[in-house]
Amino acid sequence: MAKEQYSGLTSAEVQQRLEQYGENTLAKRKKMKPAAAFFKTFANPLLLILIGASVISMFMGERIDAAIILVMVFVSALLDFVNTSKSEKAVASLIAKVTVTATVRRDGKELEIPIKAIVPGDIILLSAGDVVPADGWVREADDFL
Repeated sequence: MAKEQYSGLTSAEVQQRLEQYGENTLAKRKKMKPAAAFFKTFANPLLLILIGASVISMFMGERIDAAIILVMVFVSALLDFVNTSKSEKAVASLIAKVTVTATVRRDGKELEIPIKAIVPGDIILLSAGDVVPADGWVREADDFL
C-alpha cells in the first residue's frame, strides 16, 4: 500500500478506544509503607547470616560481639533503606518531568502527542533515534534491519 492510504484513526475512534482501553501507561504499583520497606531490607541473605552469627555469639556468651554485629546489621539496613528511598524519589521526580512524545497519523494528519495518549490502532511514525512507544506491527519500513 502507498503511504498516502494510511490516514490513521479518526478523533471519534481515538476517544472510543481511550474509554475502552485507557491510557498507554504501566499500572502503578502499590507503594510500600516505610516501616514495611525498612523491614524488607532485612531479607538480604548477608544480613540474615550476620543476624544468625549474632545469635550464635549470644549463646556462646559473647554478648559484646553479638551487640556489635546487631548494631552493624541495623546501620547497614538503615543506610540501604535511606538510599533506596532517595533513589525512588529521584526516579519519580525525573519521570514526572520528562514527557516523551510520539508522532502519529490521525484524521490524515501527522500529530505529535504524549505517549500515554496512544491507543490501539494508531499509526505511529518512527524515525532514527525515536523511542518505540508501544507494542505494534511494522506496516511499512525503509532500511529496516
